[in-house]
Amino acid sequence: MKAAIHVGKERVEVREVSTPSLEKGECLVEVEACGICGSDRWWLSGDLTRDIQGHEISGTIAAVGEEVERWQVGDRVVVYAVIGCGECGPCKQGMDPYCLQGPKSVCGGFAEYTKVKERSLLPLDPSVDFVTGCLLTDNVGTPMRALARGKIPAGGVVAVWGLGPLGLVAVQGAKILGAGKVVALDPVPKRREVARSLGADIVLNPSSEDFENVVLRATGGYGVDLSLCTVRDDGVAEKAASIVRRNGWFVRRRIRDLRFWGLVLHEVGLCCKRGTCKKRAHQAWAYRHAHLPA
Repeated sequence: MKAAIHVGKERVEVREVSTPSLEKGECLVEVEACGICGSDRWWLSGDLTRDIQGHEISGTIAAVGEEVERWQVGDRVVVYAVIGCGECGPCKQGMDPYCLQGPKSVCGGFAEYTKVKERSLLPLDPSVDFVTGCLLTDNVGTPMRALARGKIPAGGVVAVWGLGPLGLVAVQGAKILGAGKVVALDPVPKRREVARSLGADIVLNPSSEDFENVVLRATGGYGVDLSLCTVRDDGVAEKAASIVRRNGWFVRRRIRDLRFWGLVLHEVGLCCKRGTCKKRAHQAWAYRHAHLPA
């Protein structure tokens, strides 16, 4: 089979490699679509190699190994990209990222075929195409999980910083989860236009507009109930945290050099989310089927 192999910094080569051999409990998936995650770009820009990248995978089961009970050849599936031991408490609750034995990443999507543990597969409804399907677990599940943990009050105000793929899903997801108003912030005009078309109530350029005063006016002087930052820049993260009301929530993937004093003073809840989980991956399918536009 052909595969895109990461061979060094900014270097990918398409090579002929062996099709994976199956062990007990594994399925061979013929890859129909695979998204390019921000983490894939991070790996490619570094010196570390991980052979075949790609974890936002959808496809069709081409073969099943011994002791596979749920799946058959021809089934349409998406791959949940994190797998735990399957035996500990968190894993049994569908929270593989919290596996007590240490979660592992499921990669190999930048190839014609990849092998996957049976429990890492989720069914893909025939009404959903493969390109959409490959985005449901990570690209949709990650921001939906972050919003859910941020505890949006009914009719509350949510700010979304960074309107890339995750941020645009968050704009829609905030409304689905009960937000009364969504503030979308990004310096790129096209992204702001898309956010408005997807339901953002207030769209701002934080680089040139007085976003703090706009937010305060829109919230009666209180600030937003939840501020979700999808941007890696710590300076942007501090701005995102600065508009949260007292006893509100600030959600970001990572916390590095963020100054905490303002958060402590205003008793702002701090939530760090680094990905999705199987529970949210299931919900992402439900959201797509019921609400999110194609």
